[in-house]
Amino acid sequence: MSTYVKFKANAATDPASITALESKFPQLVKTQAASAFKRIGQPYDEFKRKGGKWDLHLQPLTDLHLYSADIGTRYFEQSDIKYVYIFSAIALFIILLACVNFMNLSTAQSVKRAKEVGIRKVLGSLRKQLIRQFITEAILYSFLAAIFAIIIVILVLPAFNQIANKDLSLFAFLNLRTAFGILSLILLTGLLAGSYPAFFLTSLKPVSILKGGNLFNKSGSGFFTRNALVVFQFTVSTVLIICTVVVYKQLMFNQSKDLGFNKENVLVIDNAGRLGKNEEGLRTELLRLPQVANASISTSLPTKQSFGDTYIPELNTNDVHSAENNIMLSSFIVDDAFASTMNLKIENGRAFSKNFSDSASVLLNETAVKQIGWKNPIGKTLIYPGNNNQKFKVVGVVKDFNTESLRSNIEPFALFYTTSKTYQIATSYITVRIKPGDYNAAIESIRLKWKEFGPDIPFDYSFMDAEFDKLYRSDQIMGKVFTVFTVLSVFVACLGLLGLAIYTAERRMKEISIRKVLGASVQNVVTMLSTDFLKLIIIASVLAFPIAWYAMSKWLQGFAFRTNINWWVFAISAGITLTIALITISFQSIKAALTNPVKSLHSE
Repeated sequence: MSTYVKFKANAATDPASITALESKFPQLVKTQAASAFKRIGQPYDEFKRKGGKWDLHLQPLTDLHLYSADIGTRYFEQSDIKYVYIFSAIALFIILLACVNFMNLSTAQSVKRAKEVGIRKVLGSLRKQLIRQFITEAILYSFLAAIFAIIIVILVLPAFNQIANKDLSLFAFLNLRTAFGILSLILLTGLLAGSYPAFFLTSLKPVSILKGGNLFNKSGSGFFTRNALVVFQFTVSTVLIICTVVVYKQLMFNQSKDLGFNKENVLVIDNAGRLGKNEEGLRTELLRLPQVANASISTSLPTKQSFGDTYIPELNTNDVHSAENNIMLSSFIVDDAFASTMNLKIENGRAFSKNFSDSASVLLNETAVKQIGWKNPIGKTLIYPGNNNQKFKVVGVVKDFNTESLRSNIEPFALFYTTSKTYQIATSYITVRIKPGDYNAAIESIRLKWKEFGPDIPFDYSFMDAEFDKLYRSDQIMGKVFTVFTVLSVFVACLGLLGLAIYTAERRMKEISIRKVLGASVQNVVTMLSTDFLKLIIIASVLAFPIAWYAMSKWLQGFAFRTNINWWVFAISAGITLTIALITISFQSIKAALTNPVKSLHSE
């Protein structure tokens, strides 16, 4: 058994002081935990020898929000720094796509700019001066794009806040650090976008340029470069499409997964413990409401924190002895209506009942029985050293049910009866299963009953399905942001593809006209212009498959219960990419194919 605890404190910023303080924690744990381990009949040193681990670590307060994803807590809103890294990487890739478009279209239009470069060189311009000119132009474009980007951010920020469930304000980012970051991004984008066209165009010889020769016939470098950039663009776009499909597939899996109980139409009242002795009276009154199907009282619920401690199972010669001599069990203390209210399935034995004296009874889940090694658990004894070796008889086995998100494995779990008094815990919840119908009227009726028993206590409630949805809020936001990024990347890639299609059609206009004069149909011309580009899209899809599979496999490893990455995910994603690309190319290809060949051949 290993227990990991992170201690959060506003410690001194001096690393040496932090290290010195943390070095005292092992002895602190050994001293302070001695009584707790004595209670369960296992010395702390023996716990360590068996491989147990109980560590304390200091963590800066500033790290709580983004660097505490592995710490379960109800006291602050958690997030995960990995999502910041993921979204930042995607944003950078989209900027790269835009830079690729600029380079692609610049090299495609190189014939027009090449004469300018040739004349300037003849008139005495140095190559470094020309390079400076092209890079300056690119930085100017980047600066103008940044102005438009800021305007767009201002306009779409309310919609982003709604998607991300945030309340961000642009004024919060108006500082020197942000300004320096934006300025650096403008300069880097301009340098990256303008570097290849600048160095390529200025490397051309004036004689070759002014003779009007084909700049790409000899080396083919421009052709190869443009094709490589198109493949890169659509590889990124296809990866994002696949990732978006997989994220939504996992979200759908989360919603459809059998949790072992029914979370629908379940209203949870949080402050029930403050009613004291009136709690059972309220539950009884709620059962009389026509909108209420059932109601239960428990110390905790799925999505809430459970109580965990060590128990000693009874073993005999007929049972498997591979299990440890004790077992860590999480547990709730519940009443006799809990199983029926939550629609828990009893796999063996029975549930709690008022017809029995269940103060010394316990229900175990399947995982606990399997870990203990019992072949026939009914009637077996479970000893709780934490309460003077209190003994509990197993009366039933509950089908495994998820108390946490699907990121976590189902752990060994126990349900104790209300009268057992096995441990004391401050929290208490009333769970109400509402009949389908007018939920607002049902909530109002429950609220009025609450006021009768606790007029001065706030009526604080939630729905269990909504609480489970909160567990996947970061994944839902990730799916929405992925969708936006995917649309942007495909749009940017298609803009570049459209520009290249226009350029290709213009360069091959005379060839197209001659083909039409010789009898080629519009379909033949469209196929001719589209085939080369579609080959590039297919290559991009093939390259995207292993990248997307690896990225999504790593992400899905964070879920103990996860969906599969089926082959059709890749097929659909490739189909979407090919369809969008074909529509983009066909628009210009059909236009070129329908052009009157007389106009193109008139100058010959």
